[in-house]
Amino acid sequence: MYSSQQENEYQKLVNIIFERKYEIRIKMIDNISVEEVSFYGMTTTGDTEYDKSLSEELITRWLSINEMVEYFKRGRPFRVVNIKDTTEIYEVIHQYLLSWKVRLQNSVNIGNAPVDDLIALDSFATSIHGYACENMTVQKTQSSLMNYFNSVGLGRSVPQSEPTKEPGVKRHDSLAEIFSEAIMGFRR
Repeated sequence: MYSSQQENEYQKLVNIIFERKYEIRIKMIDNISVEEVSFYGMTTTGDTEYDKSLSEELITRWLSINEMVEYFKRGRPFRVVNIKDTTEIYEVIHQYLLSWKVRLQNSVNIGNAPVDDLIALDSFATSIHGYACENMTVQKTQSSLMNYFNSVGLGRSVPQSEPTKEPGVKRHDSLAEIFSEAIMGFRR
């Protein structure tokens, strides 16, 4: 079962995924849905080359992570304007996926788990992982148990003098298989 602290952390992640907006650049044509085109049509200048350049023009939008995933699922490329935002986006998605992993492994009633959405989020996290890693730093940490051992002289010494600046997470471990297996096990 989830503790109230875990539930609060989960709700913070949900709020970030659905409410926090990030500045992105996207082609104007990719910003228009098929429904909008069928209802309103496309404006034209009569010059096909100019029309094409207008549709390829990058526009600025503010999207939530959830909205970015929807664009990603439809194969619509976009750029996050502030590359450092990719680190936050990746970390939020990763923590959210880990939270769902725990929920699926420890819960009895998982029939309403949004497995398709979790798999899409995992795929999106995989795609931005390389950009996010460029901005991550690794800091050596120790567990509280090791800190205790060190304080009483039983631990090994770890040099604390210089922080390392290297790519944070070298690879993204996809959780999609875990989500698929969890829901398949439920449906058996």
